[in-house]
Amino acid sequence: EAHRGLPGSEEWLMVWDAESGEIVRKMSHPTQMDALAFSPDQKRFAEAGADKRVRIRNTETLEILQEFRAHNGSITGIAWHPDHPILATSSEDLSIRLWNLDTGERLEELHGSNSTPGELAFGPEGTRLISADRKFHRIWEPESLKR
Repeated sequence: EAHRGLPGSEEWLMVWDAESGEIVRKMSHPTQMDALAFSPDQKRFAEAGADKRVRIRNTETLEILQEFRAHNGSITGIAWHPDHPILATSSEDLSIRLWNLDTGERLEELHGSNSTPGELAFGPEGTRLISADRKFHRIWEPESLKR
């Protein structure tokens, strides 16, 4: 079965069957979700938003596996590293942060714009991160990804 977790609105998290279009699971959500990303193996997904927290959930059960406060402003973007347990987050606090999901440690914080960074994506090799804001697209080569 092909399933995808999608925000239904600011108040609901829904899992749809991609083939039938039927809602498989629906769960109320306490806060606005602005960012979602699947893990490379699609067994987990990260969701975040206005409450400044990241929640890692099991894709099938929606159970919260991990949760942490990631920023001082609303979270606007999330990206999973293609090969390592690293998550990148962007925020209205004008920062991008990289997190080790095994330890919960913040690996690095990136700054470079007066504009809120939004969408994030890792390059296929995992050594670069691209961010997009209203004015620029930036390619980062964070030190924490060179280790």
